[in-house]
Amino acid sequence: MAEDAKVSTFVDFLDGCKRIGMPLAASRDPTIRLAGDSPVEKMPIVQAYAFEDMGEGEKRGFFTMDHEVYSVIDEFDSLYARVDAHGISIMMNKSLPLLKYHWEAATHNFDLASGAEREYLTESSVCDPLSTYYSYGKLRQEEPGAAAGGGGEEMGSPKVLFGFRSGEVGALTSEATVGSVGALHATMEAMEPQGPLCVGRSYMLALGR
Repeated sequence: MAEDAKVSTFVDFLDGCKRIGMPLAASRDPTIRLAGDSPVEKMPIVQAYAFEDMGEGEKRGFFTMDHEVYSVIDEFDSLYARVDAHGISIMMNKSLPLLKYHWEAATHNFDLASGAEREYLTESSVCDPLSTYYSYGKLRQEEPGAAAGGGGEEMGSPKVLFGFRSGEVGALTSEATVGSVGALHATMEAMEPQGPLCVGRSYMLALGR
């Protein structure tokens, strides 16, 4: 079920897109179109794109037949070059482990409850480890007048949304429960308070199991 949802979302996301850029070393020439013998078609999610039982799969061909795929690895290299070795070291050895720790603490809330109890989990209770981490980090915010750990959510602040609420533009984490919205999935977003690292994922919820 989760894999089906992932592939369906991938197909929907690409609807209307003709030209696709990927950071692949298969070719460093951005003018050369990548074909079926490139690493593109070896990606599992790309291979699933051609499945006939996914959406209107019978009308689709292979990914590289339906889309013009080009390598944009040089553009990515220029971005990577802007990050110095010391900055990468801090990010990998300090920032990433902290964000990972609080992310796992948030997802652990789902494991603490049984299938029946999970229906009473609220968005805010799941998001709490991430919100606390983010708010505490913002206490070091050096911008004059910046609100530290304010009451509302700001751009980049952690967010957990259940079910249909994940599709609402501008929706904020609330006291909504898994059961109250009949959620079969949840979305989570988080960002480190003093850096560029951010993460977002969708989780399929198994009720009663």
